[in-house]
Amino acid sequence: MAKILDGKKIRGKVLEELKPDIEKINEMLAPSKLCLAIVMVGDNSESAIFVKNKKQTGEKINIKVDVHHFSEDITADELVKKVSGLGGDNEVHGIIIQLPLPEHIEEQSILDTVPLEKDVDVLGSAASGKFYVNDKDFPIIPSTLAGIIRLLDEYEITDFKGQNLVVVGQGKLVGKPAAAYFNRKDDKDATVINPCSHTEDKKLYKRARFIISGAGAPGIIRGDMVRNGVVVVDAGTKTDPETGKIQGDVDFESVEPKASYITPVPGGVGPMTVAMIFYNLVQLEKQRLQLK
Repeated sequence: MAKILDGKKIRGKVLEELKPDIEKINEMLAPSKLCLAIVMVGDNSESAIFVKNKKQTGEKINIKVDVHHFSEDITADELVKKVSGLGGDNEVHGIIIQLPLPEHIEEQSILDTVPLEKDVDVLGSAASGKFYVNDKDFPIIPSTLAGIIRLLDEYEITDFKGQNLVVVGQGKLVGKPAAAYFNRKDDKDATVINPCSHTEDKKLYKRARFIISGAGAPGIIRGDMVRNGVVVVDAGTKTDPETGKIQGDVDFESVEPKASYITPVPGGVGPMTVAMIFYNLVQLEKQRLQLK
């Protein structure tokens, strides 16, 4: 039986660690305080859940979270102006563009409107470029990847040398940054495979000692596809339209008996992503204020 990688538990630890820095920053910003702006367009039910979680988390640790909710009819030009305004607001210290955006709006152009020093999700071209070239002067990495790494570290899963690691999915939130990070030979000495998210090549998964999945395709990884002792990190989320429940990429019931460690969905990577958003916000503001 697998040991559960408890994202809720570790989230609490991360947030507690942030509190002294938040207190120092808020003293320096008084009468204002650390502020995260979330831009949400339309009424996507999954997005609404994520935004609610971020707002509640901010309240717990004395960070202001302002949600700027726009109709899905907003034009790209109008949205650029709104995000630019937040970027120029000295009382806004971090900005998140809650994805997905409506189809008529090109995502990257909006993400690129977020200033580098406020890009807590590391999704704009300037910030992501610093991540992909491994710029040591940029203090943060993409929030979901950061959450995965911290979760593995907390359970002392740090030795990837000589192991096969499969990253499922090639999206900008999970697959692409995770594959890049674990491919860095100066950081991790693993053989990283990043297949198409729809592959069912059982041999590919059977060889994997570690699986990190962020395809957003419920149940694509099943127990008959994995080896005994595999470490499984499920970062895929999709809401079941019939039940309203959030589902992961991994068929938990069949994979869990064979795994050594596994994340639940919900309660695994999701809470860690939220925690690391606030971690990233604090690190960027510490850099701006030259706090150690």
